[in-house]
Amino acid sequence: MAEIQIAKHPKERSFFGAVFLIAQAIFAITLVAAGTSLVLLWLYSVVLTFVPNSGLMPWVGSGSLAFGLFFILLAACPGVPGIIWVTLLIDQANPPLDRILKATASIGSMAFKAGAMVAILILFLIMGGAIR
Repeated sequence: MAEIQIAKHPKERSFFGAVFLIAQAIFAITLVAAGTSLVLLWLYSVVLTFVPNSGLMPWVGSGSLAFGLFFILLAACPGVPGIIWVTLLIDQANPPLDRILKATASIGSMAFKAGAMVAILILFLIMGGAIR
């Protein structure tokens, strides 16, 4: 026999419950955006370091290369709790807000993964003597 699973409908919320959910989502998305923007700003400075005649001073370029993991750690302070909060809100949200929260969580996690990989790669290249 075939069994049918019926998806349970989200429980009805009061007006204040829905507004509180939207306010939580906005605040969590803002936390993820703050962390992601710091990661992207650091990646942009890394790209400018390797571009000749970019106008970036040499000590600024070497500092952005040397302190890459620190920038990622600094960006993780608001970003990682925001990503965790967004993933917890996905189960409570209605379908239009659900898609926005899923996109926010995936963009934030991809940015942090890319930033951490680039920072670790640069540190290995600095230790190996490939970048001076």
